[in-house]
Amino acid sequence: MFPNLRILLDNSYGKSKLETEWQGIFYGQISDIEYESYISQPLTEQELASYQKYLKDWYLYTKELPRPFIEMLLGFSNGAVLFGDIIIPGYKRKDRKMSNEERELQPAGIEEITSLS
Repeated sequence: MFPNLRILLDNSYGKSKLETEWQGIFYGQISDIEYESYISQPLTEQELASYQKYLKDWYLYTKELPRPFIEMLLGFSNGAVLFGDIIIPGYKRKDRKMSNEERELQPAGIEEITSLS
């Protein structure tokens, strides 16, 4: 599903995009660090396990993530913002090679946009 979403956004935004080394793609630049749309490569099984452990360790989220959300993270995109209106949470990847801008532009985590209660 990720390739289809990428084709849709490529066609919508043309050359107005920024691809990062950690496989995030930003479309429709609004300001120096703000973009209208964002997608990220889906998570690997290992990244998903790390995300679930992170939620349990830091946010005491003891429930399993809903299966549809897990499938979206593994097959669709690890977080996305589509056309400035649709926000899909994801896992903030931690990579030493990321610039400060890349760290700031990552998807909002589910723990940041829900109460997790």
